[in-house]
Amino acid sequence: AGQLVLVRDGVTYRARVQAPLLGRLRATVKVEREDPSRFSHEGRGTCTAAVRFHVDTLDLYASRSRSEFEKRAAKVLGIEASSVESALLALLVEAEKVSEEGEAKDEVKPTLTDAEREEALALLKRADLLDQVARDVDALGFVGEETTKRLLYLVAISRKLPDPLSAIVLSQSGAGKSGLTEAIERLTPPEDVVLLTRLTPQSLYYTEPGFLDRKLVIVEERYGSVEADYSIRVLQSRGKLIAAAPVKDPQTGNMRTKVFTVEARAAFIEATTAGSVNHENATRCFELTMDESPEQTRRIHERQRLMRTERGLALRAEADAITRRHWNAQRLLEPLPVVIPFADKLSFPSSWMRTRRDHARFLNLIEVSAFLHQYQRERRGGLSSRSGDAIVASVEDYEVAYALAASVLAETLSDVRKPLREAYERIRELSLKGDGTVSRREIREALSEPDSTVRRWLAELVELEYLAVVEASKGGAGRAARYRVLDQPNSGAPLGLLMPSELRSRS
Repeated sequence: AGQLVLVRDGVTYRARVQAPLLGRLRATVKVEREDPSRFSHEGRGTCTAAVRFHVDTLDLYASRSRSEFEKRAAKVLGIEASSVESALLALLVEAEKVSEEGEAKDEVKPTLTDAEREEALALLKRADLLDQVARDVDALGFVGEETTKRLLYLVAISRKLPDPLSAIVLSQSGAGKSGLTEAIERLTPPEDVVLLTRLTPQSLYYTEPGFLDRKLVIVEERYGSVEADYSIRVLQSRGKLIAAAPVKDPQTGNMRTKVFTVEARAAFIEATTAGSVNHENATRCFELTMDESPEQTRRIHERQRLMRTERGLALRAEADAITRRHWNAQRLLEPLPVVIPFADKLSFPSSWMRTRRDHARFLNLIEVSAFLHQYQRERRGGLSSRSGDAIVASVEDYEVAYALAASVLAETLSDVRKPLREAYERIRELSLKGDGTVSRREIREALSEPDSTVRRWLAELVELEYLAVVEASKGGAGRAARYRVLDQPNSGAPLGLLMPSELRSRS
């Protein structure tokens, strides 16, 4: 019943053991023994020997904690302290065995039947693999966002590589961020997903070994991880956290400094309603914006209505088969290195300092595409000292990276993000219809956005000097401000990337 029971010399020891944590093995131990000299009456003239017992929670690894327990238990039960000590050590040995068995069970990968393996391989060998991924995400209930869902799927796959990718999804509340991240989570094997809603500043420093390594970490809402920004950044850059903290020595009771090391190569996906994120975090991630257009809203409404029909019931029944097929396919991916034979022929923008990281992330995306398509790519032996084979990326992998990342990187390097640029275009159209200026009320009604959002967008456009404030009336509390267009923001077109057709001609 979830506890260890030891009976020795008429004394019963019952222990409920917690999982080992930070070098401690805590257990609640109850010691009981019948006392023949005392009786309790149970009615109808019957009586039984009373039971003496002692219960406490202790650290089985700490001799001082065991010693205190032994003294008190021996005094209450009237037995030798040495026998209690012997019993606690026996419980310690058994508790370690149970813990090791539990860890071994957690590490056992699910076995695939021949039919499941064939189905998973058929998926991995599809020429339109990423298109099928997009269709499967649609079948799970999330429509649209063709580029974003393909890119997030590759971010999830990157957890298996030495340099995982990360992404932050930005949009207003209700745009569908949670639905999209939930779909990616469902397509990832459960043993490889860590879903978090909040991270404290020190939480990542004390995780158990292997807890985050090769995992997809999804933070439901970035607001819950702001306190852990620094530790997340370090994990993304170095794959390792090192913390020195004072701890009490369980044997002497003195304080000493202990170094905690967490090694984890993890892919991170976060979502936020903020218009922008900390620059230090942004340079380590793909910044993805959601489609907030009326057309996307209509597609979502159509899907919501469909899911309430008979066809919707059938789609829900198919969802389990889809998720298991993707789980099995990802379990079949072999942890092989990837080489890009045409890397020296590529070009990348170099006018911005942050492109030093963006360039590496773009190359990583090519590697992830080749890794996902490994059953369709060439393999060469002798390229890696750790394993016999390496996956060779093809021009098709460059096409995937170019199609997915070109516009995303252009958005990243632009001063004006996509939602803000779309708002600017609408403001510009309004200003051309009138006297060249437009009020905040007219903007709010044209954009169909809440006043708080419109105020934030206007403040950013004024600060970036794409709009200027023009006072329409002087003095008084009811004066209104109008806005005049000053300049045209960058269009966000791909900057300096080699076209796939040009790469083919050079290869």
